[in-house]
Amino acid sequence: MDLVIGADVGGTSTKVALATTAGRLVAYETGPGGNIRSSPADLGTTLRQTLGRALTGHDPSHVRASHLGVSGAGPAAVGTVTALCTTALQAVGVNGPVEVRTDLDIAFASAATGTAGLLLLAGTGAVACSVEDLVTVGRCDGTGWLLGDVGSAVWFGRRALEAAAADLDRRGPATALTALVLAHHGVDPIDDPRQGLVAAVYPLAVSEHGRLAPLVLDAASTGDPVAQQVVDEGVGALVRTAHAALTDTLGPGRLPTPRRPHELVLAGGLLTAPGPVRSEVGRRLEHDLDLAPCAVHDALAPVVGAVRLAVRAADCPDLTPQVLATLRTRVTSWTRADDPTAQT
Repeated sequence: MDLVIGADVGGTSTKVALATTAGRLVAYETGPGGNIRSSPADLGTTLRQTLGRALTGHDPSHVRASHLGVSGAGPAAVGTVTALCTTALQAVGVNGPVEVRTDLDIAFASAATGTAGLLLLAGTGAVACSVEDLVTVGRCDGTGWLLGDVGSAVWFGRRALEAAAADLDRRGPATALTALVLAHHGVDPIDDPRQGLVAAVYPLAVSEHGRLAPLVLDAASTGDPVAQQVVDEGVGALVRTAHAALTDTLGPGRLPTPRRPHELVLAGGLLTAPGPVRSEVGRRLEHDLDLAPCAVHDALAPVVGAVRLAVRAADCPDLTPQVLATLRTRVTSWTRADDPTAQT
C-alpha cells in the first residue's frame, strides 16, 4: 500500500496525517507547535515524536512522499526547516522525497476546490497569499510578531497587554481588558499589579500571548471602546493585507493590476471561528473582490492540504474535491491512532 505523509506544523500545534495516495486516512496524530521563531518546543523533537506515533504499525518504506507545511518556513528559514524535517523523517525510517513549504500553501490546498485564488490567515500569525497552481505567487505580511503579523492572535494579545499596562500606569484610558488580563495571568490586582504582570508575561513564549485574543473579542462584545478599537484596527489591517497580496510578486516589483481571485480561503482561528473578525473580514472581502458566498471557504483542516500536496509530489493524480471533503471529515473526527474504532 503506497502511503504519503502530510504535516501541519503551526505555532501552537503539530498535526501529522498518514494517508494512501488515493486520499484515504490511515493514521492521524497531534503534538505541540514547532514554529522555530515563536514555539517553545523543538521542531525536530516534536516532529520525530509525532511522526513516530503516526507510523506505529505501518511500514515507513511504503511512504512515497512527504509534504510538511511549517509555520515560519518562509524563504528566510526554509533551508534550516527542511533540514530539521528531513532529519526527523529519516529518524523514523522515512526516506522518500520531502517537500517543505509554509503552512500557508497547505491551508489553501486543503479548502480550495481549484488550484488558484487568495488565502488570508489570522491565527498565531497573520499573512495573505495569492496562489496559482497551488504555489504562492504573491504575499503580504507573515513577517513575525516583531515586524508584523498585524491582526493575528499574538497581535491582539500584545495589544491587550499594552492596553492593560497603559491603564494601570494611568497613561492610557481605563478598559475592561485590564481586569481580564490580570485574571488570565493570575496577577493579584491589589496594591501595584504592574510588576506582577511583568513577572507573568515576559517569561512566556511569544505564541502564548495569542491566548489573550478571545479576551479582546469578549470585551469588545460588551462595548469596551478600547477593545473595540483593537478589533477595528485588526480587521482593517487584515483586509489591507489581503489586497496587498494580490499585487505582490515575491520581489521588488508590483503588478499594475491586482489579480482577480475566484476563490478565497480563510484560515487560522480568528478567521474560521464565528465572531466579529471572521464576519467583518469575510463581508468586506466578498464585497471588494466581488465573490459569491460559495467561493469563500474555511480552512478547518490544513493538514489535508499537506496530504494533497504530498500526493502530487508522489506523481499521483490530484485529489478531487469530493475526496478532499471526505478526508477533512475524517481528520476532524479522528480519535486516536491506536483506537480500533477510529476511522480507517
